[in-house]
Amino acid sequence: MVDLNPRDIYREQVNTIFGLLPLTLLVDILAATILFAFVLLVTGNYSPLIYAWYAVVLITSSIRLLVAGYLKNRIDYGGPDSRAGFLVLSALVSGLLWGSTWTIMPIGSIEPPKGAIILWPCAVLAGAVANFAILRKLFLSLLLPTIALHVALLVYLGTEQDIQLAVALTVYGALLAVVAARIGNDLNLGIALKLQNRLLGDSLLQERDELKRKESELLRHIKREKALLAEKKQTDVRLEQAVEEKLLLLDAAGEGIFGTNKQRRVTFVNSMALKLLNFKEEDVLGQDALGLVCRDSRDHQQENTVRNSISDCFHDARSIENMKGNFFGKGNLVLPVNFSCRPIIKHEKFIGAVVSFFDMTKQIEMEAKLLQAQKMEAIGRITGGVAHDFNNLLTVIMGNLQFLKRRLSAADDKNEARLIEKIMSAAKRGAEMNNRLLSFSSEQALQSAPEDLNAILLDMQDFLKRTLGEEIEIVLNLTGKNCGVMIDRTRLENVILNICLNASDAMPDGGTVIIASHDSLRESGDSSTELVHGPGKYVYLTITDTGAGIPRSIQGKIFDPFFTTKPRGEGSGFGLSTAYGFIQQSGGDIIVQSEEGKGSIFTIHLPAVATRGIKAEERKETTTAVARYDGTVLVVEDDHGVRDIACQMLMEAGFNVLTASNGSAGLEQFNMHPDIDLVFSDIIMPGGMTGIELAEKILSDNPDVPILLATGYIEKPLKDQIAGIGNVVCIAKPYDTEKLPGMINSMLSKAAS
Repeated sequence: MVDLNPRDIYREQVNTIFGLLPLTLLVDILAATILFAFVLLVTGNYSPLIYAWYAVVLITSSIRLLVAGYLKNRIDYGGPDSRAGFLVLSALVSGLLWGSTWTIMPIGSIEPPKGAIILWPCAVLAGAVANFAILRKLFLSLLLPTIALHVALLVYLGTEQDIQLAVALTVYGALLAVVAARIGNDLNLGIALKLQNRLLGDSLLQERDELKRKESELLRHIKREKALLAEKKQTDVRLEQAVEEKLLLLDAAGEGIFGTNKQRRVTFVNSMALKLLNFKEEDVLGQDALGLVCRDSRDHQQENTVRNSISDCFHDARSIENMKGNFFGKGNLVLPVNFSCRPIIKHEKFIGAVVSFFDMTKQIEMEAKLLQAQKMEAIGRITGGVAHDFNNLLTVIMGNLQFLKRRLSAADDKNEARLIEKIMSAAKRGAEMNNRLLSFSSEQALQSAPEDLNAILLDMQDFLKRTLGEEIEIVLNLTGKNCGVMIDRTRLENVILNICLNASDAMPDGGTVIIASHDSLRESGDSSTELVHGPGKYVYLTITDTGAGIPRSIQGKIFDPFFTTKPRGEGSGFGLSTAYGFIQQSGGDIIVQSEEGKGSIFTIHLPAVATRGIKAEERKETTTAVARYDGTVLVVEDDHGVRDIACQMLMEAGFNVLTASNGSAGLEQFNMHPDIDLVFSDIIMPGGMTGIELAEKILSDNPDVPILLATGYIEKPLKDQIAGIGNVVCIAKPYDTEKLPGMINSMLSKAAS
């Protein structure tokens, strides 16, 4: 049972009656209309007040209908109290109207009887029992005025019949009150039951809504839990993927990495570490890190330093960065490494360490090769500088000797002429040695042209057999037909001859020399760290012998000038150094592989060119025996000895000669003498202007003037600069002064044609 609020019951009572009010008012209007018509039709002497009474009924009923409609549309207007007040007022108005029906009785004799007039209020009161019995004050507001006014009228009239009607009317009112009370109780009980049902329904609806809300919250909670579980699964998957990716990254790292716990036991190791140390994972995990890679080697200070450094990282939680040392791998593997050791700290406690390292083998080899290249470059620059000055001296010596020889020949002094020949021969040997120095320094003048390497080797085969002797077997292994190279053929033949002679010396009891060419063109520099030049297409020439081999201790010195293993006086030490300089200058590389007792292999990489169009060069010896020439020549030379020799020879040949000691003076002389036919200049001169710059300035305004440049040493940037200038010829010092006039005359003739 739901406890009812009296206020809720009262509100329901008022709303129930208020809902019936329009019908009650319409019934009042209908009853009043019937009564009005009855009086007019039945009685002939009715009171004029009947019109006023009927008008009041219509007006008040209409007003109450309008007010009731307004209050019905405004449900929350004034609450139940305002509606109840309106109902009481409306009932009171109805009671007064129906209690005043005696005012419309006929005037004079009573016809019809007064009971007919009283009948209408009684009928209205009977109807009010059903409509207003719910609220006693509302029923009484209608009952009391109606009964009271009629009883008062009847008592006032005072006849026995009137008194009887008054009593009867009073009894009727009492009976109506009792009936109304009983009906009201039943109606109120129905209202209470209705309210209880409504409240129960509302409660059930609330409980249903609450259940739905809780169900919805439960579903949301379940969905949220599912989402959290799904997110957790995704997080777990991501974590697993992250762990897997970290392991993959560790495996993909280019350096070896392994981790340890605080007891120095290896807990993880990446693939590169296993590869570098030649271990398997089961060989490493759980092992003591120091015992694994830092084995006891008390006789080696470097290994002790490595062991102590890693121990410090474990004991003192101190990072070790970029230290060099050796790690030990499987078996007797010793790996030079650069390593770091970093402690792992968690909650301010040491829990392990990570050691990372990379192989230093190639770097050490590259450093050694870099040092070797720097050494060779330094020696080359020194020898080149010495050769430059020495060539100037030889030019002066040989030129003066040629002058002296001609004068002695004119005096028919054969003994002294033979003495001059011996001095000249010694000077030429000095010039040849100087050329070897220039060859090593990669600053010699090369006559490079497209050549077929196979053709060169076939041409040399018989010569090598005769030179090396019958004890040495020469085997040619020429593969393919695409062995075109850009090379100075004469100097390449000298390189091959020098290497084969060294091989012969390494095989005193005889042996085999295999000379092979390879036409499989590869990208040089892809795998070998020994190549100096960058990527490009190369042809390979290998010379293999079965001799005693080269000790590892001297393999880094064999290309040094003056270095030789032959007894004193039997070797100059220029053979391999000359080969090295020539191959480098030609854009190639030369590599040696040798092991004692197993012979040596020299591999020469030569820049490749297409073999199509390579023809055998026809060599013609031409001589120009012109005694006298004419023309004006400007000689620009900073060395006064060389300048005097050149000027004397040219003047004896009939040339008109002008001189200058540097490039600036030479340019000034050329501008002052527009009749100059040819400029003969040194390249390297003091004063800020080289012979090449002098040539460029002259040719910019006079492109047809032939220019002859001479030098005992020229650096590569200047050499590249000459290659881009037309109408320029370059000769090397020491030049033959007797051939100089003919060379100049040939250049003048070519320019004139």
